[in-house]
Amino acid sequence: MEGKKELNIERQYSDRTFTTMLIEGFTPEEMDEILNPKNHEHRDDALCDYLEQYGCKDLANCWHNGYGIYGIRHFGGHLLVEIGNSCD
Repeated sequence: MEGKKELNIERQYSDRTFTTMLIEGFTPEEMDEILNPKNHEHRDDALCDYLEQYGCKDLANCWHNGYGIYGIRHFGGHLLVEIGNSCD
């Protein structure tokens, strides 16, 4: 079995409240599980679980437990993730 490739995570846009990040590298199946979880409340958990699997544990913890994840959208084979700009 082939190992997972790395994710490419880039800041796309930022305003006073939110930052939008583009994530490239999830498989279509992973994106589907993130965007359509069995329980909508677990959408953020699914994203962070996959981030951790790709070696982004600190980032997942920061987004999930600090800045907050406010939106996740599909965009041309990638994900756009809207996070807060500060910890509340």
